[in-house]
Amino acid sequence: MPRLRRPLLVLVIVLAALALPATALGDGRDILIDFQDNGQIDECYTPEEFREALTLVRNDQRQYGGAAEVLQQARITNVDVPGEPCGDAQITGEEIADDDGGGSSIVLWIVLAAAVVLVGGGAAYWARRGGGTDQG
Repeated sequence: MPRLRRPLLVLVIVLAALALPATALGDGRDILIDFQDNGQIDECYTPEEFREALTLVRNDQRQYGGAAEVLQQARITNVDVPGEPCGDAQITGEEIADDDGGGSSIVLWIVLAAAVVLVGGGAAYWARRGGGTDQG
């Protein structure tokens, strides 16, 4: 029986290590890779990862690439907080209330489409009735 416990323990430890989320294994280099992809930080990271990334930024990236400024901004907006959405998904109630969701533009397009249909229908009716010429 003792021979079975050791492989079982190793298996449990390996499975537990594989079950860890990838963000828990991340470091500052992941943030720099995210930045180099498109010049912005798209994912969320822990404050420790941001601190490490800021220490890893090269001088040329600071001077010409703006990496430090982007990291400082993302440090405010893209912090990984358990149980909360990341980045742009963090919208407050005021922002939702201020955003009409494009509803007024949809209404405008519907009114415009209805006007086109009415004008087209009127023109077709007018053409069928003789188009303003006397046919009598």
